[in-house]
Amino acid sequence: MKFTLKQAADAVGKDRSTLQRAIKNGRMSASINELGNYEIDAAELYRVFDAVARNNANATDIDAVPVQVDVLQQQVQMQREFIATLEKLLDEAHADKRRLMQLLTHEPQKVNTGELWRRVFKR
Repeated sequence: MKFTLKQAADAVGKDRSTLQRAIKNGRMSASINELGNYEIDAAELYRVFDAVARNNANATDIDAVPVQVDVLQQQVQMQREFIATLEKLLDEAHADKRRLMQLLTHEPQKVNTGELWRRVFKR
């Protein structure tokens, strides 16, 4: 893959003039296309500027870590609250199910009317 000078500068986070100096000083090779613009091979670009690009990427990642941790902690707290709510609803649903099953399967006791009269009138 070949980069233009601007694309290469953006890729490694450097100024175009920095890349031009590297080419003129012989630190980095580049070809010139038919329009007279530099074409820089990706392997050559990253050979010279890879350490700089990696350091810039790591600095950006490290700066973002505290913010990401705070966001993740908030998300975890929200998930815990949501789980607690779901567990409460599930417990209530199970209790309702038990009550309904008792109502559906309840068989009233058969009252022996002869025994009832005997108890009432003590005969």
